[in-house]
Amino acid sequence: MRYIIFDVEATSWEEPVAPEKTEILELGAVELASAGGAIVREFGSLVRPVGTPVISSFCLKNTGWTQHEVDQADALPYVLSEFLDWLGTEPLTLCTWGDYDLLQLQRDCQRHKLAVPDVLTQSLNLRRAFSNWQRVPPTGLGAALRHLELSRAGRPHSAPDDARSVARVARLMLPLIERGQLSDREQPQRRPNNTPPPQNRRSGSPRR
Repeated sequence: MRYIIFDVEATSWEEPVAPEKTEILELGAVELASAGGAIVREFGSLVRPVGTPVISSFCLKNTGWTQHEVDQADALPYVLSEFLDWLGTEPLTLCTWGDYDLLQLQRDCQRHKLAVPDVLTQSLNLRRAFSNWQRVPPTGLGAALRHLELSRAGRPHSAPDDARSVARVARLMLPLIERGQLSDREQPQRRPNNTPPPQNRRSGSPRR
């Protein structure tokens, strides 16, 4: 079974905004040929928002993109088509760090009057699986990496880099999930004695 680690980066502002205002700015994914295997393929694409095409300075600073680069990018319908071609037709398990990425994709598909592709309607929730595995409250990706003493791939707020980072954690959990020793189902949390939960320190995204 191959595994696809999927991540999106969305537009953001320094002040809180309604979820409906945010749009996908970048889409990234990596493929693992097996549960504990290395990354064999990668996908990354900038996406041009249409609802709020002018990106906030806060978001540009966080992501490292420029307004000119965003203006030159393709809109979601084209990028999503390219991504589906990249996925191919072989069976796969889609994995995300939490529920946010697919929820954002659903909102953007609705904005563009697109049907959400079946392969992108549900995913293995690695954030919840990590919580069950380490017996800590659900936490951000950065905190999970620190908890396991793993380094981050690339920079924060980059969808392809975040997918690579998630893969570093996933490769430790997916073999356990395959053997039925770990689940992504929500379970009561039991924190080990004298072990504080990892803290979520990533800003600008609700699921990190």
